[in-house]
Amino acid sequence: MTSQTSKILLVIGDALPPRFAEYALTMAQRLDLEIVALFVDTETKWRSSAEKQKAVRRFEASVEGEAARFAAQAWEKAVNVITIVDVDSMESAIEAVREQEQEIRFILSCNQIGGEEIDSDSHHPKLTVLKPA
Repeated sequence: MTSQTSKILLVIGDALPPRFAEYALTMAQRLDLEIVALFVDTETKWRSSAEKQKAVRRFEASVEGEAARFAAQAWEKAVNVITIVDVDSMESAIEAVREQEQEIRFILSCNQIGGEEIDSDSHHPKLTVLKPA
């Protein structure tokens, strides 16, 4: 997407918790942001080649439904969503997306990033604010 609209990057494993999805959509609406939903499988890279291929296919199939549900929720709220599926470390996947999507101003995650554990009992996901390049 070549839009100059600011974006929020959602870092997702294989499932998008409803509270996290609603929080992201509300934030995107209030701040007039587009959403980049990054589904990341961090386990596949340590498997054998044959297991990795099967795991990648399973992961893509499993997140397809999650991505479609989230896109439908976003459409109802008039929020644009870009979905990206990656099989890599969290840090590498985030960096690759940030290089591709220069307009990302926020990263929202409920997963562990860079060794920092996210408190699962927290009322809100972890939010990182980025300075414009």
